Amino acid sequence: MIPLIINAGEDTPDIYLDPRTGKLEFSGSSMPENAVRFYKPVMNWLEEYTKNPKPTTDIVFRMTILNTSSSKVFYDIFKKIDKLGEDCKTKVKVSWYYSFFDDEVREQGHDYKNSVNVPFELVLIDNES
Repeated sequence: MIPLIINAGEDTPDIYLDPRTGKLEFSGSSMPENAVRFYKPVMNWLEEYTKNPKPTTDIVFRMTILNTSSSKVFYDIFKKIDKLGEDCKTKVKVSWYYSFFDDEVREQGHDYKNSVNVPFELVLIDNES
């Protein structure tokens, strides 16, 4: 299995999924015209990764904005992450980074945290100072 690397576009995030290290990273804005189509390679990659994961899988989200269709697809991504933690022999940890000034991204993180059973950390990346 090879890493999946998707470079950020105007409306799409950077995605780096590395099966060798077990580090999965999503960062930037996610507002693709068709989120299901855009994230299909990610869903396929995650399906393959669950067959032979690393002993530890660290998943990092540094999202700045998610449109409605991306938010829905992220729920599907989190279902796969939850399955990875429940069915596979890997220790999964999710880190969701958000800005003090971005209530929407923080709230989305809370919603995703409540939808999974794997360790999920909400991380404040700045403060109001």
